[in-house]
Amino acid sequence: MLADEQPVDAVEMGRQLGYSPYTVRRMACATRPVPADRIPGHKSNPDSRSAHWRFYPSEVREHREQRLESRWNQSPQSRGRKRVA
Repeated sequence: MLADEQPVDAVEMGRQLGYSPYTVRRMACATRPVPADRIPGHKSNPDSRSAHWRFYPSEVREHREQRLESRWNQSPQSRGRKRVA
């Protein structure tokens, strides 16, 4: 997150990612570390059930880049397996 960066709402984040605002809200995750299938977000009022989500574009971009890099790593389950030719 950049020092002077302003958070954006789900509508703007959806425009940047190519998703609908509904999908962005569904993918939002306030817990850390953020799972690979989610995006980092911040609730404006965590106690409220209808909290408004805010997103820092640089934080989301960094998370997505890390996720793409890790996708190409070999899974722990397949490391010990032998390949049959």
